Amino acid sequence: MRRIDAAQFTGKPQAFVAHLEIEEEEAERRWGPREITRDDFAAWITFAFELADGTPVALFRELDFPPAPGFIMSAIGHGDLRDILYSFLDEAGLPCDCVTEHKGFD
Repeated sequence: MRRIDAAQFTGKPQAFVAHLEIEEEEAERRWGPREITRDDFAAWITFAFELADGTPVALFRELDFPPAPGFIMSAIGHGDLRDILYSFLDEAGLPCDCVTEHKGFD
């Protein structure tokens, strides 16, 4: 897994993968400074990556008014969301118990 610029996290389809309980400070310790991205809804703290298999993934958290702690994980492409999540956790060295919500799988 390698960190990429948030601007490189583009393409379709983009899918919600999971919600991960990771503190912002922990994310910055692991991956370096956050990026701030913006869309029509809000400003977002963003960490974007490319997994070993080339799948782009990103972690997002609303900058000003986050509704919950942690980050939303999204991926781009047609890969199996379960496989993408487990690959990310493995490559990032994160425990499975940091996942608090996921996209319809166990």
